[in-house]
Amino acid sequence: MSLVHLFNKDYQAALKSIQQSLFYNPNYADGLGMLSDILNYAGQPKKALKAMKKPCF
Repeated sequence: MSLVHLFNKDYQAALKSIQQSLFYNPNYADGLGMLSDILNYAGQPKKALKAMKKPCF
């Protein structure tokens, strides 16, 4: 769902959706990548970079 919100440029809804997903599975690599994309598009590149560098186990 976060991808749909991202395409519609509803960054707050996209962020909420991906954070909910990561709450249940914090090591979901695709989710962390999506979080990084959303943060970058939302104008938060430093947070996006931090999310991208988070290790997945």
